Amino acid sequence: MEKLVSFQGPDFTLFGVEHKADNAAGYILSCCGLNGDRTDIHRIGVQFARCAARKGFSALRFDYRGHGVSDEAFQRTSLVTKIQDIECVLGHLDPELPLYVIGFSDGVHVAGYLAERYPNRVRGVVLWSPLYTSLHSARQAKVKIAKDKLYKELASPMLGLWFGMPYLKSLKIPMSIPTVPQPLLIVYGASDPQVFPTVQGLMDKNAHAEQVEIPDANHVYSDVRWKDQVFATTMDFLQKHSSHSSKEDVELYRRQGEIS
Repeated sequence: MEKLVSFQGPDFTLFGVEHKADNAAGYILSCCGLNGDRTDIHRIGVQFARCAARKGFSALRFDYRGHGVSDEAFQRTSLVTKIQDIECVLGHLDPELPLYVIGFSDGVHVAGYLAERYPNRVRGVVLWSPLYTSLHSARQAKVKIAKDKLYKELASPMLGLWFGMPYLKSLKIPMSIPTVPQPLLIVYGASDPQVFPTVQGLMDKNAHAEQVEIPDANHVYSDVRWKDQVFATTMDFLQKHSSHSSKEDVELYRRQGEIS
């Protein structure tokens, strides 16, 4: 069953779509990338949520503020507001549900935050094309500041987007690779070299992580064969860990990480 859902924050509303599975083995929370939304590129968000529901996992895909149909404009958002948004969503979910997090591209920031902030509630993490350096070139380059035409606020046009001052300021916050105590799967394309440093950093810091390289795939898995491989690999991982996942398992992964 699919239904539209909304999450009320202090002064904003987020919108999304929930895919309910009967007797669900777990609940998947998708964290989209830099300018992604509840459908995401090539509708990969829709297709994966439906795939997950058919295989016994409920799933939620939603729009951050400034994305899709949720409140606010993109140039008024930042990494900080994304964390606030995910906390808002989490506050409306059943805390007893086994929670699995997927972070796509820049979504690794929020997925990593959830893994570290909620080590017992989050039972597993999957990262697709994880990228901590998507704005590296923009940070190194001279930033052009101008007033956007719609809101007449200071912003910087980069990567086809208008980045407002909140986002530019958040880029100054050091971005550290997260320590993920839960089972961790990293999926990336062999033809996507921009993610290689992030993948290596994640593997160095999380010795228990599994990594799967999709031959020839690009950053967004635009070929149906690549997308199908990503879905199959992800579902295999989730099914493997869902039936036996427990807080004790998570504690074991944490200890292994500390030992390594």
